[in-house]
Amino acid sequence: MYDFTFEDLVGDEKVFFAEYFDKKPLLRKNAMPGDVRDILSVRKLDELLHMESIRPPYIKVNHNGSGVPEKGYTRSVVVQGVNITDTVVPEKIYELFRAGATVTWCSLNQIVPELRDFTRVISDKMAVRTDVVGFMTPTKKRGYLPHHDPVDLFIVQLEGTKRWKLWDLPAQREGDNASYTDEELGEPAIEVLLEPGDVLYLPYNTRTRRPPRTRCRCICRS
Repeated sequence: MYDFTFEDLVGDEKVFFAEYFDKKPLLRKNAMPGDVRDILSVRKLDELLHMESIRPPYIKVNHNGSGVPEKGYTRSVVVQGVNITDTVVPEKIYELFRAGATVTWCSLNQIVPELRDFTRVISDKMAVRTDVVGFMTPTKKRGYLPHHDPVDLFIVQLEGTKRWKLWDLPAQREGDNASYTDEELGEPAIEVLLEPGDVLYLPYNTRTRRPPRTRCRCICRS
């Protein structure tokens, strides 16, 4: 795996902290060197899905803007005489995905050693805890409603494409996650199509909407 650096994500570090950090989004087209699937690939996620040790909350499913109950994609198995009640069933995940659901992988850096090294690049530079969240959304399906996240995000497009709409940051920093309607947001300040290797930095509180089209992307939350 390529030894990724903070500069691969942000470009000129001084310019990033002076002009973008906590101020406005930064788009870097074709920023990541090499094959970005070395960071995380659909094949790797498929391998993880078939590990019976993977359980919620490491994996979640969202369909039509709402979370799918865990019982809809888990089952009970017995391990060394212990009943594990929430083991993920790959076939049920595939069925939900084909029906249009988004599959979300949380804290992947706690599962995949290479991603632990990848997040350390951000954590060491920004002195914060960083988690990796992976998303797989079917083509022409929307995963989540327009919203903001109370964290800074680095989005790396891994496979497929994804069109993003972004709105200007509010005058005051807000707290918890919140969702919005198109009428509340108005016209976006930025609209961009992310392709494999592209990086998008979103400051805390950036309003975003992720319209249909995608495959797999990695988001580092700091």
